[in-house]
Amino acid sequence: MSQNYNIKDLTEKISAMNQMRNNVYHLIKFMQEKGLSDQDIKSRLKRMGRNIGKTMNIIFKFQKNNVEEILKDIYKILLHSKVNIYKENNVLTVEDSNCALCKYYRQDINIPPDTIIPAMVAEIMSINGYKVIDSVVISSKSLGDTICVHKYEFVGGSI
Repeated sequence: MSQNYNIKDLTEKISAMNQMRNNVYHLIKFMQEKGLSDQDIKSRLKRMGRNIGKTMNIIFKFQKNNVEEILKDIYKILLHSKVNIYKENNVLTVEDSNCALCKYYRQDINIPPDTIIPAMVAEIMSINGYKVIDSVVISSKSLGDTICVHKYEFVGGSI
């Protein structure tokens, strides 16, 4: 008989992250093959990310003293990544050299799978009182870059 896993169990399993990465890649390919525009694919991935963020925030309760600590916790707990964070005014840039969704360069997709991540993180941050007005993938290993970079712009004074 197979065991039923809950979300916390799955976030601790590397195999679950590998399956997620492969599923997102195949989802992007499927949407491209169905003729969806790049903008529509991005929009759908961002919506998925926001929905995941709502769920994960309920389960994990990301409450820390400052925005950088919350960001580091989100990437560590949900994505198994240790990230570098750079702050300039109301913008935080996150460098992730071990992005969970971008292990491989994928020549046959136009939209990076990690498009989900900034949307998920922004949702969690907003729920926790840090108002994100923009979150975006700057570079992605899945598109041939050497590192994944995500940028978060906050309402002035909220970080």
